[in-house]
Amino acid sequence: MAVDRGLLLVVSAAVLVGLASASPFISDSVFQGSVGSTGRSLLQAKKSCPVNFEFQNYTIITSKCKGPRFPAKQCCDAFKEFACPFNDYINDESNDCASTMFSYINLYGKYPPGLFANECREGKLGLSCAGGTLILTRGSMSNYHEDHIEEMEDDYDMDDTADDMGEEHYERGMRDSDSEDEEHGQSNDKIPDTSSADARKGKDIQGIPWEKLAITRDKYRQTRLDQYKNYENMPNSGEAAAKECKPTEKGGMYYEFRQNTRSVKSTILHFQLRNLVWATSKHDVYLMSHFSVLHWSALSGLDTELMNVQGHVAPREKHPGSLLEGFSGTQVSTLSVKDNLLVAGGFQGELICKHTALSPDRKLAVIVGDDPNGLLIDANSGKTLHSLKGHFDYSFASAWSPDGRTFATGNQDKTCRIWDARNLSKSLHVLRGNLGAIRSIRFTSDGQFMSMAEPADFVHVFDVGSDYTRRQELDFFGEISGMSFSPDTDMLFVGVWDRTYGSLLQFGRLYNHSYLDSLC
Repeated sequence: MAVDRGLLLVVSAAVLVGLASASPFISDSVFQGSVGSTGRSLLQAKKSCPVNFEFQNYTIITSKCKGPRFPAKQCCDAFKEFACPFNDYINDESNDCASTMFSYINLYGKYPPGLFANECREGKLGLSCAGGTLILTRGSMSNYHEDHIEEMEDDYDMDDTADDMGEEHYERGMRDSDSEDEEHGQSNDKIPDTSSADARKGKDIQGIPWEKLAITRDKYRQTRLDQYKNYENMPNSGEAAAKECKPTEKGGMYYEFRQNTRSVKSTILHFQLRNLVWATSKHDVYLMSHFSVLHWSALSGLDTELMNVQGHVAPREKHPGSLLEGFSGTQVSTLSVKDNLLVAGGFQGELICKHTALSPDRKLAVIVGDDPNGLLIDANSGKTLHSLKGHFDYSFASAWSPDGRTFATGNQDKTCRIWDARNLSKSLHVLRGNLGAIRSIRFTSDGQFMSMAEPADFVHVFDVGSDYTRRQELDFFGEISGMSFSPDTDMLFVGVWDRTYGSLLQFGRLYNHSYLDSLC
């Protein structure tokens, strides 16, 4: 599976190049990628890293930096031994080397978020390397490509675009708290919830104070569309897929905004896996918040921790207290809740119960992953029934329509393909997003609507009855951790992960009651 990418607190390229060439240190900003802050940055794209970090020798770190205590000196010395040879690359914030490197370090070492950022401190310049400085600033160690909307409140000169934003983000990055735990506990009380009544009065549904910023929402949206960088495993897959896309008509109104709840922060671990929000009723939502599986009630407005996987998890221990059984520090990347069963899937293959997509009759399953082609298999025997060909990149989302025949696959080529299980020679429709990969797909239980979520900013709701020609576009800002229709189709919940504007967006279904007029 392709690696995680990080959010970058932007520093101007000229400053960073100067630091990298003139300094023998690893700057603190690089550490931002290790802390698990997975909000997509907004105003600056990154070049691909020229170093292939996938095949480096990570035992340099993992053989010395071990849990559960993770001794600081051993961990930091091992980290420097591994990272210093690459300091010129990871100090350069015009590329994504830092976030890529930490993605693999955390993958192979199963390290808790923020370990190296919190423990490895040597001075204002960063970590000293023989013959150079490893300039690991906290801004460049985050898990996504670009800069963060949180800094917009401090920067009222956004007309000067990315360069000015870069300077502001660098200063803010230097002021960030020393502990990611503090980040996790950051209060959102200063930004109140937004109701449908507030939105009708003109308030931004996320509480973003556009009136205080030197940029309009429309201009910022266009900048985002122009500069957002979609992650691809297959180069230029988006351009290739665009040639096959079905024209659709935007402007449908199927779900209307109801509430934005700031107290609920649904977070992301892996940038390709975005199924971390599930609704079991119009009032009950399950989601991930860092290491906690939470249940949130729309009736009480309260969330309850159902499970915490940061520590040792071994529900059926044969030898209580033995660390050889179970696992710890589980990084949950996939969540499913249905029929009183909660299943959490970990990044290292852990499975905790307290999602291939199965057809409604549970006889067929769609398998997608690190390959442009998907598979339709027999759910009982595991036998491959058909290969699904058409996508140009890797797929990480699939869903079945309740009709039992139609299913959809989402891909990094920015498209969602609709398939008919009775004829898989080619897909029925190819639907395109705005910014990037289609990371999550859901059908309503009545089969009338299908929603697809991009990595950030957009959820598209298609009218299935129109043969997918009409759609509603939900437009906001921030990384999407997941989305879910309630079983009765009345509500659509969308998790938004952003350090400042992270929340749970709630949309209610609009019904056509025009038939009542004929009774009058």
